[in-house]
Amino acid sequence: MAKVALKKYRLTQAQLRSLTIAKWPELDQQGNVVIVSNPTGKPYRFVDGTPGAPVGFGFYVGPMGAFYELRIQHNGVRRRLALGSVQELTLARAHELAGAQRHHIRHTGEDPRERVRTEAARQKARGKTVGEALEDYIAHLEDRLARGRAKAGGVEGVKDALARLQRPEVNLADKAIAALTAKDLLAAWNGLRHTCMLQSNWTGQPFVDTRTP
Repeated sequence: MAKVALKKYRLTQAQLRSLTIAKWPELDQQGNVVIVSNPTGKPYRFVDGTPGAPVGFGFYVGPMGAFYELRIQHNGVRRRLALGSVQELTLARAHELAGAQRHHIRHTGEDPRERVRTEAARQKARGKTVGEALEDYIAHLEDRLARGRAKAGGVEGVKDALARLQRPEVNLADKAIAALTAKDLLAAWNGLRHTCMLQSNWTGQPFVDTRTP
């Protein structure tokens, strides 16, 4: 099936910010851009007709609003990069970003989206707590258990370890891994050692010491 060429329009910033999935641009009889009802009610794209606009620069309008985007092909790979909302960026600034992205891809071959995903993953990992990391590991082990590649005892062992770290006296499960200090670890170890002596390493209900003073 032949690829349909996108229409090209030159819109003002005010017109861009008025676009929704229910409205799209058209040319009137005098060749001026007007905003009219979108009869399809579906998301749409169009190319920027502003003189000097970067090659491949255009717009996507969908349920979440209107966005700048850049289409580029490098080494046989086609990419479409989101550049930001028309409500937050001016057209001139979006042109600058598109030009910078094209230059970066042409000279490095790197997909900027991958860099963004890597940074997002790094930031997320930095904020992960000890408990969250163990919960991820438990989920991994349970998946292996379901496929016959792990033993139930191993899964229960990690769950018990998490339960111990969640004890108020230990207070380690809710702390971010990246922020842990030697003092935190020492305090957690002492708390764990103390509660395990009292509770015989039991991970059921909180222990109540009923011994006569």
